[in-house]
Amino acid sequence: MSMQSLQEIQLNMNVYTSDAVEIGRIKKIRDHDILIDRPHARDIYVPFTFISQVLDAEQRVELSITEQEFNDHVWDNPPIM
Repeated sequence: MSMQSLQEIQLNMNVYTSDAVEIGRIKKIRDHDILIDRPHARDIYVPFTFISQVLDAEQRVELSITEQEFNDHVWDNPPIM
């Protein structure tokens, strides 16, 4: 993921897995990750390394992992700053 693409990320963009399952919306953008607001589930910080592409015209961010991989992943809490 290029720095240019990362700069296109905006609040409220929809976030999808690589198999086109919507998992939520971007609630917060930080230096190395995004906070995803998920309906009926806890919010999750996802590192930029999991983003495969940003589709600015569609207001969409796509992750490089499937829904199953997303659900199976153990998401760490971000460090307290």
